[in-house]
Amino acid sequence: MSPSLANGKIFVGDGSGNAAAVFMGGDAALANNGVLTIIPGAITEGKIGTGAVTADAIAFTSVDTPHLAANAVTSFKLADGAVTTAKIVAGAVGTAQITNEVSINTTGTIEAKRLQINNGALLSFGSTDDIAEETLSAPSNLANIFAYVPSKAALVVGSSTGDEWLLSGIGTNSFAFGSSVASYGSHAFGFGGSVIAGGAYSIAMGNTAQATGSSAVALGDTIFASGNYSIALGSSSVAGNNNSTVIGTYLSTGAIKTMVLGYGVDADHLLTNSKANSMMVGFGGTLPILYVSGESVNGVVGIGTTEPTVRLDVNGNGRFRAVGSGTYGSDLNIMADGTLTTATSDLRKKTNLKPLENSLDKVLKLQGYSFNWKESPNDPKDIGLIAQDVEKIIPEVVFTNRTDGYMGINYSKLPAVLIEAIKEQQNKIENQNKEIETLKNELLKLKEDISAIKKP
Repeated sequence: MSPSLANGKIFVGDGSGNAAAVFMGGDAALANNGVLTIIPGAITEGKIGTGAVTADAIAFTSVDTPHLAANAVTSFKLADGAVTTAKIVAGAVGTAQITNEVSINTTGTIEAKRLQINNGALLSFGSTDDIAEETLSAPSNLANIFAYVPSKAALVVGSSTGDEWLLSGIGTNSFAFGSSVASYGSHAFGFGGSVIAGGAYSIAMGNTAQATGSSAVALGDTIFASGNYSIALGSSSVAGNNNSTVIGTYLSTGAIKTMVLGYGVDADHLLTNSKANSMMVGFGGTLPILYVSGESVNGVVGIGTTEPTVRLDVNGNGRFRAVGSGTYGSDLNIMADGTLTTATSDLRKKTNLKPLENSLDKVLKLQGYSFNWKESPNDPKDIGLIAQDVEKIIPEVVFTNRTDGYMGINYSKLPAVLIEAIKEQQNKIENQNKEIETLKNELLKLKEDISAIKKP
């Protein structure tokens, strides 16, 4: 060894108390200031013995990422628990910004202006800080939630103040949108406020709308469809039986296969149909104005009654009007027992009374015909008058159908004209009889006078 100390050399003892200058090189260099520099790649697994490096032997310091080769630290190179927060210098791991819209902060939360993913289970918009694995609930400030639940293939949007969004209660393939909306039926759809879509394939929309029956539909305000395949549309109404339907306000059903249309009185006085296989129509009462019941072609219709016994059962007076192009149109009274009576002719209902005049002349101008209808030319011949001709003579008995514009004759009014014509004819006959009687008397007197003259 050289005794002189040149650049790059250090003194090393020889074991006898003597020191000599030697050059130190290879994988590391030791500077005069005591800094040991190890060249890149110099330390490998083969050069470090097992257990040679321990946590106590490493000073706490930061390791800059540029000084670590790619894949230099892998999971199999670190013992379990080797890296803890106490061994990482504060600030060594900072915020990593992936894009301008997505970043990961020091708490491990992924923040995004447009997207937020929590535990790989939810895709949501808005605040989800208090979302737990078992419950979806809005935070105390009622911030909105937009959450997709992969395990249920369900979508939840809005806010909740109760337990509507317990994961165990969310229906598979369901949709809940709004405030306090529960869609716990499979393939259910809920939309609005305080809404429950509880039946499988049910739909509930509105305010306090509940469709709890299978394939039930509830649309409106305070509306309930609890029967399977039931439909409730409107407000303050209940379709409470299977295959029942209510459309309107203050309505309810009390039997299967029923329908109610219209509106009742109030929440305490509903228009209710409790008879299976029937339909009610009513307005402003607890009893219907129209009632239809029965199956297939064996049904009956009641007007003013819920106990029809014939095909058409009318309780009270009815009016019949010709709707087509027929030649008859008049009023009928239909009594409660089914008796038909003519329209009223009470003097108390009439004014401006005037006797008919010249009725015989009018009748003599009328011309009757036999004919075939164009719609059925092969049917037997019919007889009657021509409306256009009669209108020129007796316009009071002719009408024009507002439905199709064709003209008709109210034959029920003709007897009044015929009666007066007969009376006029009778007066003429009586006058003629008087004249004949006078002439007969005069002739008899003349014969008597002639006979007296011929006597000698």
